[in-house]
Amino acid sequence: MAVTETGSLPLRNAGRALSASRIPLFVALILLAPCRWAMGELTFPDDYGPHPDHRIEAWYFSGRLSAEEEQPFGFHLGFFRLGVAPDGAKQTSTKQSAWRIREIYRAELGIADLKSGRFVSDERLSRTALGLAGAQASPFKVWLYDWVVESSSASSSQPTFRLRATRGEEAVLELELKAAKRAVIPDGQPLMGAERSRNNMRWYSVTRMVAGGTLRIGERVHRVKGHVWLDRMWRDASLDFITASLGSTDRIGFLSAGQIAINRFALLLENGWELLLFQMHRVNGSGVPLTTGILVYGDGTSRALRREDLVLSERDHWISPGGARYPAAWRVTVPEDGIDLMVKAAVPDQEVRETVRYWAGAVDISGEAIGRPVSGHGHAALVGYGARPED
Repeated sequence: MAVTETGSLPLRNAGRALSASRIPLFVALILLAPCRWAMGELTFPDDYGPHPDHRIEAWYFSGRLSAEEEQPFGFHLGFFRLGVAPDGAKQTSTKQSAWRIREIYRAELGIADLKSGRFVSDERLSRTALGLAGAQASPFKVWLYDWVVESSSASSSQPTFRLRATRGEEAVLELELKAAKRAVIPDGQPLMGAERSRNNMRWYSVTRMVAGGTLRIGERVHRVKGHVWLDRMWRDASLDFITASLGSTDRIGFLSAGQIAINRFALLLENGWELLLFQMHRVNGSGVPLTTGILVYGDGTSRALRREDLVLSERDHWISPGGARYPAAWRVTVPEDGIDLMVKAAVPDQEVRETVRYWAGAVDISGEAIGRPVSGHGHAALVGYGARPED
């Protein structure tokens, strides 16, 4: 398994449990912009946990941490579940093998030392057999080997989460997370997927969670605090649908694999606002980008941002060692709310070079909101720029 390491921050390789040949399809789908779906009601704490009647699911944590010595870090930790066999199907036999593959889990970790400019990424992959990976609702827990996020309560609608991801004694991240705002359900434009599949998708974000804990790098332990963003998604989509969607413009309109790039931003402003932005555009720069999002105010209320409500334009680029040309700076404007921001990559090289190759990392924010200076930080995921044909 490859480990991205652009500095001396160490992470050890870990063995893969099985072939990942089809994992990029559903991970890429998770990272793409959301569709419009039947809204429904969220039920907590149940909706923190798994939804086995849906084929694909994700828990994606991203955040900015600061150590007492003013040492900033960015990180993301994502868990992705792929249902190989419908969990709701009745068992044909009471004697089922403990090795039977019903679900596959993939987890991905990225850590950026923003002072030194070092970034590493790593991933794990396993089936749920023998308890190697899994998720449960009460109390909430999702895990893959010793990477885990779990809640402290089986009944609280806003529990404290404990997060742990480690590479032996070389790098250990341990955090406690507490939601500072209620969950928000984005209402995005329908960007991909058949109508049947759109109606079976659910997505919500907890845009601001207060974090505290430790990050150990080698022998040095940093006591850290900061803010974390959680994105949750589950969708009833078969592998056949995903494969067809990524390869056929007849199924998904103007989206064509290898031609379209997706930018996703989770931005936290110091005035208490958050912006969730999605942009789809042609890699060659032609046409008009399709940009949507949601603005969350300090009191937790929010409004959907349509294409006509905001402008997201690229201002700088960075070329990876593999030849991919990623955007590295953007201007974001939302005129109705007086928002005019510059968003820049906190470290240029935060490219994840794992099963899925994409840019996922910390960004810094400066500018104005309602006529007042504002700064902030966030996380960006840039999909579709990879130099490899499969990306």
